[in-house]
Amino acid sequence: MSITVKGLGSGLDYATWIDQLVGVQQQKIDKVVAQQSHVNTEKTAMTTVKNNYQDLFDAIQNFKDTVVAKDVFSQKTATSSSDAVSATVTAYSTAQSVNVNVKQLATSTVAKSTSSVAAFVNNDTKLSEISEGAIKDGTFSVYVNNEKHTVDVTSETTV
Repeated sequence: MSITVKGLGSGLDYATWIDQLVGVQQQKIDKVVAQQSHVNTEKTAMTTVKNNYQDLFDAIQNFKDTVVAKDVFSQKTATSSSDAVSATVTAYSTAQSVNVNVKQLATSTVAKSTSSVAAFVNNDTKLSEISEGAIKDGTFSVYVNNEKHTVDVTSETTV
């Protein structure tokens, strides 16, 4: 479409002026469209971040619910293949495997007197009464938990 003017304005290039004015206005429109595109890109990025955060939050919540419902951390157990060894665990125990090697089993020992003297001995009986004077004064040591204990013995010492 062309514009023509008769009279005083004839001979002027109105078409170029109008194209230039439209071009100036189009630059403003193009700038707004570019800004709108940038805002839409940011909106899409924020929506993606929001969705990823929600997915992470849901996963943490599901994990927490599973831990509480199944009491995962207190389900540790200790087992033994022998009655001679036992073990216990707590919620703070770490997972581990332990081997116990028994080199010799304990045996029971019973001290028996070769004489019948034990039949009449009690806490008040003096050693001199049961040894027919064979007890001599002295000391002996006993170790308990690596600690030395010395015991003094006389003929007046009671059983």
